[in-house]
Amino acid sequence: MLCSDGLSGVVSFEDIRKALLSEAGAKPVADRLVKASLDGGAPDNVTVVVLDIGEPAAPSTPPQIVGSAAAPPAFGTPEPARQRSLLLTPFRVHPVQETHFEPDSAEYYDEIIEEDARRRRRRIVTWTVGVLLIVAAVAGLAVLAYQWTQTRYFVGESNGRVAIYQGIQQNVGPIVLSELYREADIDVAELRLYDQQRVEETISTGSLQDAEAVVDRLEESLE
Repeated sequence: MLCSDGLSGVVSFEDIRKALLSEAGAKPVADRLVKASLDGGAPDNVTVVVLDIGEPAAPSTPPQIVGSAAAPPAFGTPEPARQRSLLLTPFRVHPVQETHFEPDSAEYYDEIIEEDARRRRRRIVTWTVGVLLIVAAVAGLAVLAYQWTQTRYFVGESNGRVAIYQGIQQNVGPIVLSELYREADIDVAELRLYDQQRVEETISTGSLQDAEAVVDRLEESLE
């Protein structure tokens, strides 16, 4: 037989000897020893290996304990074996701490209601501030974009004359992004056909100086 200290530390050597000298086979003997260890309150895993090598005979030498079983942990004197209906290891019942809290006054509920109201107000303020910041950012970007458009100029037609416009040709819905800067003393009808088409389709320029240069070239083309 080979066993762990889960058996030898709980069941006496005499009981083990009697089980091994019984007429039962190897498996019933092993099962009996495991049951005896569990009934005795084994504090560890119980491992028992019984090998039947022939007719049962008393061992000529006393059993020897090796390995960790040679110095079993100090669990005190094992309790005497007692019969139990269930083969379960013993356990201690730990006291259950009381976790349920029962308020004893209406003030507790008033505080909960007030805290919920404070959280709701904080959420409203947070969302309001967030929306206002987004609106302000969009409005700021729109103002910056409009100011940039007013730094651009293009040449077009106004009342049949060549004119310089401040802004860009595109509009955003009802918002007009350009306005008449000045009209030149050049009738569009007097220009060459190619120049007339260009003016009617507008000529994009970068700055006011570039727009003035375009008007000067158109005027020179009439001479």
